Amino acid sequence: MSLVFLTNTSISCNTNDEDVDALAKVVFLREIEGLWNVDTISGRIAGITENFNEGDIIWNFEQATRTLTIDVADGIEPPLVPGMFTYDILQSDGRSFLLINDLEQGQLLLSGSNLEIDQSSMSEGQFTDAFQINFSR
Repeated sequence: MSLVFLTNTSISCNTNDEDVDALAKVVFLREIEGLWNVDTISGRIAGITENFNEGDIIWNFEQATRTLTIDVADGIEPPLVPGMFTYDILQSDGRSFLLINDLEQGQLLLSGSNLEIDQSSMSEGQFTDAFQINFSR
Protein backbone atom coordinates (compact mmCIF):
# COMPACT_ATOMS: atom_id res chain seq x y z
CA MET A 1 0.00 0.00 0.00
CA SER A 2 2.80 2.44 0.75
CA LEU A 3 4.35 1.93 -2.68
CA VAL A 4 1.06 2.62 -4.42
CA PHE A 5 0.57 5.80 -2.38
CA LEU A 6 4.07 7.09 -3.24
CA THR A 7 3.60 6.33 -6.93
CA ASN A 8 0.29 8.16 -7.04
CA THR A 9 1.78 11.12 -5.20
CA SER A 10 4.66 11.31 -7.67
CA ILE A 11 2.33 11.23 -10.67
CA SER A 12 0.10 13.83 -9.06
CA CYS A 13 3.05 16.22 -8.52
CA ASN A 14 4.15 15.92 -12.14
CA THR A 15 0.64 16.60 -13.37
CA ASN A 16 0.38 19.57 -11.02
CA ASP A 17 3.64 21.05 -12.42
CA GLU A 18 2.29 20.65 -15.95
CA ASP A 19 -0.98 22.30 -14.91
CA VAL A 20 0.92 25.23 -13.37
CA ASP A 21 2.96 25.68 -16.58
CA ALA A 22 -0.20 25.50 -18.71
CA LEU A 23 -1.95 28.08 -16.53
CA ALA A 24 1.10 30.36 -16.56
CA LYS A 25 1.18 30.14 -20.37
CA VAL A 26 -2.50 31.11 -20.67
CA VAL A 27 -2.03 34.06 -18.31
CA PHE A 28 1.09 35.25 -20.16
CA LEU A 29 -0.65 34.96 -23.55
CA ARG A 30 -3.45 37.18 -22.24
CA GLU A 31 -1.10 39.74 -20.73
CA ILE A 32 1.01 40.27 -23.87
CA GLU A 33 -1.99 40.45 -26.20
CA GLY A 34 -2.31 43.73 -28.09
CA LEU A 35 -0.03 46.46 -29.35
CA TRP A 36 3.55 46.97 -28.13
CA ASN A 37 5.93 49.74 -29.25
CA VAL A 38 9.59 48.82 -29.63
CA ASP A 39 11.51 51.36 -27.51
CA THR A 40 15.06 50.04 -27.59
CA ILE A 41 17.06 47.25 -29.14
CA SER A 42 20.41 46.82 -27.44
CA GLY A 43 23.13 44.31 -26.82
CA ARG A 44 25.68 42.24 -28.62
CA ILE A 45 29.30 42.27 -27.59
CA ALA A 46 29.80 45.57 -29.47
CA GLY A 47 27.25 47.25 -27.17
CA ILE A 48 24.84 48.38 -29.87
CA THR A 49 21.85 50.48 -28.74
CA GLU A 50 19.14 51.71 -31.06
CA ASN A 51 16.25 53.82 -29.74
CA PHE A 52 12.89 54.18 -31.48
CA ASN A 53 9.99 56.60 -31.16
CA GLU A 54 6.48 55.46 -30.33
CA GLY A 55 4.90 54.08 -33.50
CA ASP A 56 8.20 53.43 -35.33
CA ILE A 57 7.99 49.66 -34.79
CA ILE A 58 4.81 48.06 -33.46
CA TRP A 59 4.32 44.43 -32.51
CA ASN A 60 0.71 43.25 -32.30
CA PHE A 61 0.09 39.95 -30.50
CA GLU A 62 -3.32 38.46 -31.41
CA GLN A 63 -4.05 35.70 -28.91
CA ALA A 64 -7.08 34.17 -30.66
CA THR A 65 -5.10 33.35 -33.82
CA ARG A 66 -1.64 33.29 -32.21
CA THR A 67 -0.55 35.76 -34.87
CA LEU A 68 2.17 38.37 -34.37
CA THR A 69 2.17 41.29 -36.78
CA ILE A 70 5.26 43.50 -36.91
CA ASP A 71 4.66 46.89 -38.54
CA VAL A 72 7.44 49.34 -39.32
CA ALA A 73 6.82 53.03 -40.09
CA ASP A 74 7.98 54.48 -43.39
CA GLY A 75 11.55 55.71 -43.30
CA ILE A 76 12.61 53.41 -40.45
CA GLU A 77 15.40 50.91 -41.15
CA PRO A 78 14.05 47.93 -39.25
CA PRO A 79 16.49 45.65 -37.49
CA LEU A 80 13.56 43.21 -37.44
CA VAL A 81 11.69 41.90 -40.44
CA PRO A 82 8.13 43.27 -40.68
CA GLY A 83 5.29 40.87 -41.48
CA MET A 84 2.90 38.33 -39.98
CA PHE A 85 4.16 35.37 -37.97
CA THR A 86 2.82 32.66 -35.70
CA TYR A 87 3.83 32.83 -32.07
CA ASP A 88 3.59 30.80 -28.90
CA ILE A 89 4.91 30.78 -25.35
CA LEU A 90 7.20 28.05 -24.02
CA GLN A 91 7.18 27.58 -20.24
CA SER A 92 10.36 26.13 -18.74
CA ASP A 93 11.50 26.16 -15.11
CA GLY A 94 8.95 28.85 -14.25
CA ARG A 95 10.14 31.15 -17.04
CA SER A 96 8.39 32.20 -20.27
CA PHE A 97 10.07 32.14 -23.69
CA LEU A 98 8.76 33.56 -26.97
CA LEU A 99 8.56 31.32 -30.03
CA ILE A 100 8.09 33.02 -33.41
CA ASN A 101 7.38 30.61 -36.28
CA ASP A 102 8.44 27.83 -33.86
CA LEU A 103 11.89 29.39 -33.29
CA GLU A 104 12.79 30.43 -29.76
CA GLN A 105 13.53 34.17 -29.52
CA GLY A 106 14.42 34.54 -25.84
CA GLN A 107 12.98 34.94 -22.38
CA LEU A 108 9.96 37.21 -21.96
CA LEU A 109 9.98 39.54 -18.98
CA LEU A 110 6.78 41.46 -18.27
CA SER A 111 6.43 44.28 -15.77
CA GLY A 112 3.25 46.34 -15.98
CA SER A 113 3.26 48.16 -19.30
CA ASN A 114 6.83 47.09 -20.15
CA LEU A 115 7.90 43.94 -21.97
CA GLU A 116 11.40 42.68 -22.68
CA ILE A 117 12.69 39.88 -24.88
CA ASP A 118 16.07 38.83 -23.55
CA GLN A 119 17.81 36.80 -26.24
CA SER A 120 20.72 36.06 -23.91
CA SER A 121 18.39 33.85 -21.86
CA MET A 122 17.04 30.83 -23.72
CA SER A 123 15.30 27.74 -22.36
CA GLU A 124 18.43 25.66 -23.10
CA GLY A 125 21.00 28.08 -21.66
CA GLN A 126 22.62 31.50 -21.71
CA PHE A 127 24.28 33.38 -24.60
CA THR A 128 26.62 36.37 -24.41
CA ASP A 129 26.28 37.83 -27.92
CA ALA A 130 22.57 38.58 -27.95
CA PHE A 131 20.00 41.37 -28.09
CA GLN A 132 17.46 42.72 -25.63
CA ILE A 133 14.32 44.21 -27.16
CA ASN A 134 12.36 46.56 -24.89
CA PHE A 135 8.70 47.41 -25.49
CA SER A 136 6.08 49.64 -23.90
CA ARG A 137 2.34 50.16 -24.31
